[in-house]
Amino acid sequence: GRGLGALDLSSTKLEKRLFMLNPRLLSPQQTVKIITAFSPLLKRDVYPIMEELTRTDRITFDKVVFECFGIQSYQDKIYDALKQLYNIRKSVDIS
Repeated sequence: GRGLGALDLSSTKLEKRLFMLNPRLLSPQQTVKIITAFSPLLKRDVYPIMEELTRTDRITFDKVVFECFGIQSYQDKIYDALKQLYNIRKSVDIS
């Protein structure tokens, strides 16, 4: 990324590297588990991303989502990538 937002995207990158979680793959029990884990987040303010990622209720929610989709082994990589993207975007913030 060059810090250009949408201009950094290309159809090739999106096609080969962007993966989306498909909620249709979840069982009804997994869906309830995710909704239950998300409930505490609805009862509080949203924090800046770096602080949000350290909040116990957020970490718990994320773990539940990763477990339900069977991708818990990627949690650290996903967190690291998110932090890296945030830092790239923040470094070019002109506001």
